[in-house]
Amino acid sequence: MLGTPLLKKVQLFYNKKKIRSISSKLLSHNEDAQRLYVGDNDKYDYFTGIIEAVGYIYIPSTEYSKSGIALSPSIQITIHSKDLPFMIKLFENFDGTLSKVKGKKAYRIDLCSRSDIFKVIYILNGRLKTDLYNSFSSLINWTNLYWGGKNQLECGYLCQKPIGKTGWLSGFLEHHGSFQLRYTPKTSTRIERFGCSLELTQSHSQLIMREIGEFLNSVPKIQNRKDRRNSLLRLRTSTVESNLILINYLTNFPLYSSKLFEFEDWKEGARLFEQKNHRTIRGRERLLELKNRMNKRRVDFRWSHLKGFYF
Repeated sequence: MLGTPLLKKVQLFYNKKKIRSISSKLLSHNEDAQRLYVGDNDKYDYFTGIIEAVGYIYIPSTEYSKSGIALSPSIQITIHSKDLPFMIKLFENFDGTLSKVKGKKAYRIDLCSRSDIFKVIYILNGRLKTDLYNSFSSLINWTNLYWGGKNQLECGYLCQKPIGKTGWLSGFLEHHGSFQLRYTPKTSTRIERFGCSLELTQSHSQLIMREIGEFLNSVPKIQNRKDRRNSLLRLRTSTVESNLILINYLTNFPLYSSKLFEFEDWKEGARLFEQKNHRTIRGRERLLELKNRMNKRRVDFRWSHLKGFYF
């Protein structure tokens, strides 16, 4: 269950009811997971995108430790502290444990129970698009070996559905996407600058970055870093056309974390660019207002949109 003392502090309620519907059947009928994962459910694609953005799969080497303690795989999800209400809502029907990440503005949920593991397998199977697929495949092998018995799961293939046709990218952007508005007034030492873009960075999964780039009509660029072993792939929308593609997509497959607030302000700025009003006096003023309350400057978080959110 989610850590009760912590939830009392944030005054949020966690529903401890056992997982309902098909996920509860997976404990005794694992074959349902491989039969049902092909179902077309946008929320499952969205959830998969989140897991691929911020999730980590831990797999023990055996079922029991040397001292006889039962071991279990775990799925670990880490999200910024400001998204705690969203995080609890997203995982309210899981039996996970919630903990504060020491020294960071972040919380982590660990999903370790059999019911949680099988539910995640059911959701992710056949929907993954990144390198996390390798760990997921190992997770299925582990559950087949130690928990499966006669009912063996099959690992689905990497998802080939187009990026723009599912909610996967929306979930992925909840962590990796950064909405940026720029307006730098002209001074005696600098020129006036305008900008409106989504920035997406990754140090792995180059194939998915190229697929996202093709969808948004933006080419990812490689940025070499002296302090790290792997180069960084950066994707940035730089045209009105690309931004409109993104706006239309996120209208159909919305965001739910605090990233939603950034998108709403960014979208207003993007409309100014679309209508060529960003260079008017009022347009300049509004861009500066929006920019100065976004991202790290944001202090107002209203979660009323989560009332209709369920998973």
